[in-house]
Order: sequence, then structure tokens, then C-alpha cells
Amino acid sequence: MDDSEQNLITLCSACHASVHHGVPCLTLGSNTERPVTVDMGTNVLIGQDPGLLDSELTKILEGGAKKGSIPPLWDGRASERIVQALREYLAA
Repeated sequence: MDDSEQNLITLCSACHASVHHGVPCLTLGSNTERPVTVDMGTNVLIGQDPGLLDSELTKILEGGAKKGSIPPLWDGRASERIVQALREYLAA
């Protein structure tokens, strides 16, 4: 990630793309459809807490954003695995 991308912040309810690219993500809700983005990724659940939003934004702007990792199987090869599973299923 180059310097211009490091300061991007995503505010959304589905932060899978942000996690994949290592971009900080703040979810303004109490849950997310992809909990792995919180457990392993760069997503932080803010809920409706303005103090937490302020704190997390400050961390990001000061270079202390949550560091995440890309979850297993988020390798861009899902379609290959699906095709293989279908072939095996149809061959049985």
C-alpha cells in the first residue's frame, strides 16, 4: 500500500474489501454480516458510541489503525474450489 492509500478510512457495514486491502474500516452498527472482518481483519465495530468513534478515528489518523490479516480462503480462488467441488459431486 502506498502512502496515499494508508490514510483511507471506510465507513460501511460490509468491510470485506477494506480488509482485503488493509484499509481501516469502522462499522457504525452493533454487528456485521462478516464477523471475520472484525475478528481477523481491519474492521472495528463502533455501534452507536460517539466516544468510540472519536477514539478509533484518532487512532487511525495518528497511524495506530487496527492491523488485520486476510482470512483463510480469501485468496481469490473461490470459483476454482467451487468448480472442483461440483466436479467431485457430479462424478459421485
